[in-house]
Amino acid sequence: MDQRAPINLWYPPANADPITIMSVLPSMSFAYQCHMTSVPLYAEMAGRSTKKYLVVVGVAMFLASTSYLVVGYTGFALYGQSVDPDIILSFPSDSIVMTVGRIAVTLAICMTYPIVLFIGRTALEGFVTEITRHTSRPPRPGNEKFRLSSIAIWFVITAIVATFATGIKDVISVVGSI
Repeated sequence: MDQRAPINLWYPPANADPITIMSVLPSMSFAYQCHMTSVPLYAEMAGRSTKKYLVVVGVAMFLASTSYLVVGYTGFALYGQSVDPDIILSFPSDSIVMTVGRIAVTLAICMTYPIVLFIGRTALEGFVTEITRHTSRPPRPGNEKFRLSSIAIWFVITAIVATFATGIKDVISVVGSI
């Protein structure tokens, strides 16, 4: 029988390197994204009410959890322990399933990018507003020049990372799952 040490969830082990500690960032980022987008989502709802909002959030969480569980379970049932850390390498490159998977990942990235951009821009705007609030000309919230320049900078940084990253495993380990 396999004897494993108990897992301590309250603090990192003494031998944990910074990369291991930073591995919680994807979960924290996901929670922050959900938190930041919930207020605009509620504001955009037609006939909004707390009850309707809770139903929308509940259905969304159910669908997301179910999809993750189905994909995770079927992947483990199909491949077991022999799954490569980069799941894409587990499939032949000329497979129809792989082509559909690539298209699905592309769509997921295209649909996620605006949400991440909104959250990044909002956080950056809050940061800039906070550090310049004591100056003679603090930026106005919603300033179009600031918004467009932050979007351009975000896009350029994303393009640079996409161009020079050696693999998706490195990118996902920093920014989280898609």
